[in-house]
Amino acid sequence: MTTVSSRTLRAAGAVILGTALLAQEGSPEASSDCALEVLAAHVPPELARLLERIVEEAASETRVTIQLEGADVRTALDIVARSAGVTLAIAADVEAQVTLRLDGVRWHEALARIARAAGCKVVEPEGGAGEPLRIVRPEPRRLAAGEAEPQGR
Repeated sequence: MTTVSSRTLRAAGAVILGTALLAQEGSPEASSDCALEVLAAHVPPELARLLERIVEEAASETRVTIQLEGADVRTALDIVARSAGVTLAIAADVEAQVTLRLDGVRWHEALARIARAAGCKVVEPEGGAGEPLRIVRPEPRRLAAGEAEPQGR
């Protein structure tokens, strides 16, 4: 078990509070990754891992309530991403107007629903934490040899 000094805990609390205040102001420096990098440099590794888990759990609980009527999909996705403190990489060909209502859904589900409404999907990063979520158009389905094109109804 690691013993943590009250000075270390105060420093960790100050970093978390500072990040929360920056987030309220909409500052780009307010990402949880930024706060965790600062913490990792000043606290024991066990405490840094615990705080990282706490930040991840808090982010996963962020709920979104939003009504979109003919909204630009890029703007809508950006609003949800900022509220959850995550970074997005939106493909250049993602353009659409979306209309939907979300009431108290988790941020990740909100991103998925907005992306689906625009004919897109959310792709999880392969590199892990710190990598942006990608919003892309799905690859067209390729027909296997001898497979017939589906008929419209």
